[in-house]
Amino acid sequence: MNYPNLPNSALEITEQPEVKEITNELLKQLQNALNSNSHFSEQVELSLKGIVRILEVLLSLDFFKNANEIDSSLRNSIEWLTYAGESLKSK
Repeated sequence: MNYPNLPNSALEITEQPEVKEITNELLKQLQNALNSNSHFSEQVELSLKGIVRILEVLLSLDFFKNANEIDSSLRNSIEWLTYAGESLKSK
């Protein structure tokens, strides 16, 4: 029986962003904008900055860079497990 190549579970994070500091500052600015009833455009701008920061953090993870490879490997593993299960049932 041939075994498939199992997915590599090691995630490599090349650089660790200072997430807490940046996130806390963005949240503080947004909270101040909301509390002071300032312009809607400022609130939206700060919200968009937060979304951009989240996307930057997600893109810095190698998992998302190699998602297609991991997906293909997982599909192969599922297919193999299905085949192995069916062959065990037939015995």
